Amino acid sequence: MPDEILVLDGAQHDTMFVLISGELEVAKDGNVISTIDGPGSIVGEVGALLGSGATATVTARSETVVHVVDDASEVLRTDPVVTFEVARLLAERLDLVTRFLADLRTQYGDSSGSLAVVDTVLSSLARRTGPTASPGSARDADPLY
Repeated sequence: MPDEILVLDGAQHDTMFVLISGELEVAKDGNVISTIDGPGSIVGEVGALLGSGATATVTARSETVVHVVDDASEVLRTDPVVTFEVARLLAERLDLVTRFLADLRTQYGDSSGSLAVVDTVLSSLARRTGPTASPGSARDADPLY
């Protein structure tokens, strides 16, 4: 249904939506970021993966059909095919953002002011390593055998 909000920015949810047909609008702070109309596109995955609130509002802009994936975090933990597709989608998005920021750096790298932040953002992305992993396993350090 047009104007139906599927995902509300900041709201806790554990649901992903796979677009079957129609058009979705993604907005952050009232600014439209993108329009999605490709069948198979997925939204809601970031909140499900991070266990956080949604990172944007997603609204149906036309008669839209979606496949609803409830308990998305569990599906991502247990279904490698779904997990791979979501990982591929996120890698494509990261590649696009990285290329865009690199292009900005090339065009405006010598600029001062607000565009100088591009260097900071790129450096931050390059250094981001994710959560710290602890080596080993949850076994007894001093077994009786």
